[in-house]
Amino acid sequence: MTGRNYPALSQQVLNRQDIVKFMVTEVDGLTTSVAGASLEAVITCITQSLAEHNLVSINNFGKFGVRYRRSRLGIHPQTQTEIQIPATSVPYFTPSVSLKQRVNQKSKHEPNSDISR
Repeated sequence: MTGRNYPALSQQVLNRQDIVKFMVTEVDGLTTSVAGASLEAVITCITQSLAEHNLVSINNFGKFGVRYRRSRLGIHPQTQTEIQIPATSVPYFTPSVSLKQRVNQKSKHEPNSDISR
């Protein structure tokens, strides 16, 4: 990304285990196994819906969907010959306005997430 001055934001990777720990601390009486199963169920539901080319909309978070990319001609980087790139479907995510506002508000003040590890 040359030519642009992006702010240096330190990033942490939040994985499934971290999300499960967060869920357990936020919901009284929730066990790790139930939180893990709940997260797995949500991920499975979203994945299956996208596999069926359905739109998944979560209020105040965003939308998951699938976009179709038509086949096209490309150039093989090593041989410089033309190749046919097959058509494919790719998942995408569009954040909600409230999520965008939250991320922008957070990035102005503190680059790290407020979820402690």
